[in-house]
Amino acid sequence: MSKNQMTASDLAAGERPSDQIERDWFLQRLVAIVNGCSVGGPGINLPLTVLSGGAAITGQLISHKDYFQRFANIFGGTLRRSGDSEQTATQVTKLFAEMGDFAKIREKLGIPQPDIEPPPQFIHLANASIVHQTGVMPNPESQELSLWRGRIGAVDAFMFGTIGPKRS
Repeated sequence: MSKNQMTASDLAAGERPSDQIERDWFLQRLVAIVNGCSVGGPGINLPLTVLSGGAAITGQLISHKDYFQRFANIFGGTLRRSGDSEQTATQVTKLFAEMGDFAKIREKLGIPQPDIEPPPQFIHLANASIVHQTGVMPNPESQELSLWRGRIGAVDAFMFGTIGPKRS
């Protein structure tokens, strides 16, 4: 049996198939450090390129909290431009921004805070681009800001630094 196949006893014991995915402990630690540096603000951003599923994704490694705040602002702006009310846009923006504050979510749900945070399972990049043979998406000259979120278990390799044309 391969290491990714589950037995009936594994499933009965509560294990999920995703629990068998190998994750890079060093990348998890790096993401945890960036996440921990964002407690009082945007924290640190590191230029990073990841390879995942044959694609090269390049951008700035940001914390989960910073990711959700940026996502909230972009989403709220989209709602405003599409004609939704200011009240709706503000409520949705607040909802998404709060998704990055795990301590607040646990408190609202009555879940005790862990002594040690579990290792992160997702990686977040800002100003992200997918670099491929024919160019870069989105176009580096575009003023559009892009965010990328991926599973750490789906990252095949990573390197410090970004690749491809520079954004203006």
